[in-house]
This record gives sequence, C-alpha cells and structure tokens, in this order.
Amino acid sequence: MVGGHYIRALMHALALLFATLFVAPIAQAAPAKVVPQEVCIRATQTAEDPFALLANPAAFDCARGQVGVAAPYTWALVSGLSLDTNPQDPWELRHEYSQADSETLFVRYADGRMARAPSDRMTARRLFSPGMMSFALPADPGKIAAVLIRAESIRNQRGVAPGVEFKTGRAALEGDLIVLLLYGVLAGVIGALLIYNFALYTVLRYDFILCYCLSAVAMLFMGLCWSGGIFLLLPNLDTNEQISLTLLGTTIVLGTSVLFLNSFLERDRIPQLPMQLTMVAALVGIGSCVVRLIDGRFAWNMVDQISYWAITGILVGLIATAIGAYAKGSRAARVYLIAWSVPITLGIARSIWAMGLIGGVSTIVAMSPLIFLALEAVMSALAVSWRVGGLRTERDEARTKQVQLQHVADTDVLTGLLNRRAFIARALEARSGTSRDRLIIIDIDQFKLVNDRYGHQAGDDVLACVAHAIAAAAPPGAPVGRLGGEEFAVLVPAEPVDVLPEKLCRAVEAAVTPEGRSVTISVGVADGRIVDDASWRLVYYAADQALYRSKHGGRNRVSHAPRPLAA
Repeated sequence: MVGGHYIRALMHALALLFATLFVAPIAQAAPAKVVPQEVCIRATQTAEDPFALLANPAAFDCARGQVGVAAPYTWALVSGLSLDTNPQDPWELRHEYSQADSETLFVRYADGRMARAPSDRMTARRLFSPGMMSFALPADPGKIAAVLIRAESIRNQRGVAPGVEFKTGRAALEGDLIVLLLYGVLAGVIGALLIYNFALYTVLRYDFILCYCLSAVAMLFMGLCWSGGIFLLLPNLDTNEQISLTLLGTTIVLGTSVLFLNSFLERDRIPQLPMQLTMVAALVGIGSCVVRLIDGRFAWNMVDQISYWAITGILVGLIATAIGAYAKGSRAARVYLIAWSVPITLGIARSIWAMGLIGGVSTIVAMSPLIFLALEAVMSALAVSWRVGGLRTERDEARTKQVQLQHVADTDVLTGLLNRRAFIARALEARSGTSRDRLIIIDIDQFKLVNDRYGHQAGDDVLACVAHAIAAAAPPGAPVGRLGGEEFAVLVPAEPVDVLPEKLCRAVEAAVTPEGRSVTISVGVADGRIVDDASWRLVYYAADQALYRSKHGGRNRVSHAPRPLAA
C-alpha cells in the first residue's frame, strides 16, 4: 500500500512537472501568487451556514487577528480577492501547518455564485513542502472574490490559517520542486556525513562521534516529518499527528545535541549545573511531545507551551553550558560556540515565533527548520573533525612522550646503550624459536686500574669509548647493552662461522679516548635458544664462564662455550 501511494505521488509530481515545462504558459497578466492583506475571524459554538456567512462579511471581526481564537467552529474569511480561475491551472489556498480536527473551504465568485472547495485536510497534505498545507480551490470558470475557511476544534497557537496565500498550481509546483531539491541535497549531505562519521566511530570509538551519528539520524527523522515525507511511510497520518511527530523529532535532535555536547567537551571543563538543567529540559521536552502524540487534545495549550519552552530551554542551556566550559578554559567549548551560535540563535527565534510571542512570517522563518538542520549537520561535522584532529594530536604527543620516557628508562645514561633490564627484555622479545641465538659477553680488561690510576672521570671516558666501538662494530639492529660496571653484551643469531667476537676485540683495541688512552677487552660467547628467563640465565651463565676463561687465559681474547645449549 505504501509503495502504491508513493508511485501515485510520484506520478502526480511528474505530471505537474510536465505541465509546468511543456504546457503553454498562462497569460502573464494574471498573477501567480496573491497574499491577502486581511483575514477576518468569527468563532461560533455551532455549525452555521457557510454560504450565509459568505454573503454576510459584516459578521466577521477584521480587527482582532487570528492568533488565540478558538471555538468548536472557527471561521476565517479572506475577501477582496480577484482570482481568475483556469481549469488547466487552478488556484490553491496554502497556509502553514495548523492543528484542527477538520478544515473545509468555501468560495464566493464575483457573480454571486458559491461553491465548496474539493479538498480537505487529508488531501491538503503535501510531500516535501516547506511546512505548508495546500487546498485546491474550485476550477469552475469565473473570478473568485472571497474564500471562507471553517476549522473545527482548532488548537490555535499562531492563527486559523497562518501565512495564508494563494498560488496557481504551476507556481506552487515550481516552489515545491525547489524545496524538494533542497530536501534532497540536505538529506544527501546528512546521510553522507552520517555514513562517514559512523565508519569513523567504528575505528576510533569516540563517544562524541556516536552522539553525532544519533543526532544525524534524529535530523533525518525530523526532516522527514516536517517536510511531509512521512506521508509516504504512513499514508493515513493526519497533519496533527505529523506536527506532533515533527515536534518529537525536534526534541530528540536537541536531546542528542545535549549528549553530543556532554561528550564533546573536556570532562573536567563541563559546568555541571547548566548541563544537568539542560538534560532535564530535554527529558521534559521529549516527555511532553510523547503526551501530545498520544492525545493531541489533552491540555493542548499547556502541553504545547511546555514543549516549546523546553526546546527554548535546551537551546539556551547548550549555549550556557558551552560558555561555562569556555570560562573554565575549554578549547572545545570555543569551537562549539563559534560553530553553533548561529543555528542555536535561529532555533530560539523559531521556538519563540512558534509560541506566538513574536509575529510575522517570512521565507527565512518558514524554512528555518531546514536551515537549522543544514547548519547543525555541517557545523557539527566540522566540530567533530576538529575534535578528532585535536585528540589525534594529543594522542601523538602522548605517544611521543611515552616513547621518549621509554627510551630514557631503557638507556644507560653514560654510554647510550641499552641498560641491563632493557637488553634482557629485547633478548626475550627477539627470541628466534627453533634457531639459536649467540650471546657475546664483553668485559674491559683491567678497568679497575684505570679508575684507580686516572680517576673515575677517566674510567667514564673509557666506558663511553668502548661502548661506541662495540656499537659501531655490531650488526645493524643487533641489541647492544651495558649489563653493569665494565660488562657489555651483544646478541646476534648463531652462525657456523662468526668473526664478530674477534672484530669487537680489534675495534676496541683500536679505539682511543679523548685523553689518548686505549684498552682491550675479553669476550665470552655462548650459543643457545633464548625463549624465556630460565633459558636466558642458562645461556648467560655459559657465556660468563667462557669470559672467565678468556680473563684467565691472558685477556684480549675470545673464548666459546664448549657446546650449544638447549632451551
């Protein structure tokens, strides 16, 4: 059923578009849009004869205005018209959404004839319009002089027929097509941002990105309701229920905006009282909209006032919270205020206007929900990008600092080599599984004599000189460390023929300190599989024993453990 309704609506739009583009244009002398200067009102307790009222304009009050007038039957008379009818391009009476159980139109022609308009509130619904209802007027030849609107059980917040205007079908279609294009662009932008940010959330897992995605979904729902697109999914939905769903969607958008702000700001910068009050306003607003959706007649004026004041409170609370966070030094709050000031101000103005506290109707006011959604979606996306960039920078700085701290913790201050703990950790990390490792233990010969004869500074210079020589002679990437005192170590894969130990001896022997001193080293070598702490101790003990033999064999030489060790 929904698919058939959609196809019929699409075919109707295509037919009107074809007529707009290819049917001979109407004479330019006839205006395509008429905005009446005056709307006169009458409120009655019973259903009076509409044709008798059309014939008696004096029965209407033209001075009191439309706002706030409510009765079982409320009448609005628009007279002083001169609308030349054309069966190929009939006139439509359009006005903004209003709440009433039913709405019927009657017309009086200049020659005195009267007729009932063929449309009612259900047929006046429009798909993807700028918040307007459109009633088709009779297309009988003649000149329409007056139109009478009868609204039953109206819940009057802003008027019986707010923003009333008359348009030809062609002019109305042209305007609606432009609005439809805007809706398409808006839905595409929000949809693309939603997909992108959800993909971003699956990778980064930042709460404020998820809140943005929820807000984007709420925006699409609110736009679908407000534009009339919801009628494609719910063809039997009336305009009163549509308005309630739109208001519910609006409060959900703002509720998710509160969650977004709460996760967007730095935790220690959020002022708790404004944030808590804003959350309460969001809950009150959503609750009042749910009540309105369940029973639109229940204390409707009070429920409407609660809903609109809650919306206003949420918007003001968002700004107040951001200002409070900015005062506490929040960088994110500054970006939020820059990005959201315009859409929030627009939202506050729209809410106050919807309550009837300010008058006037303009294209900007009528289209403000569309503008609000567009600004909110784009600005929030920019804020998300900025916040992600900031968090990435903070993460990179933290990682850099962590690497620097780890380097300091792993490095021997005097020689710049790995310290004992870091060297053993690297040896265990580099375990080669089934292949053997070769541990080379190095000890400076007669290092104690250097300290005793020339002092500890000379000893430090020797340590630094030997460390540099060993590191230069070792293979690239091989762990080289100072295990303590004058003892050093190098870890390499075990090879059948290895000249590295002798190369280390010659390299150290050739090295000279800044004071012109040189020393020699003794080396112990052991092969084995280092897979855990126990195997490390076993291989280290074997290499240390080989080093002992080098020391007692005359120094400045290399000794090997007698056989490879198993893990």
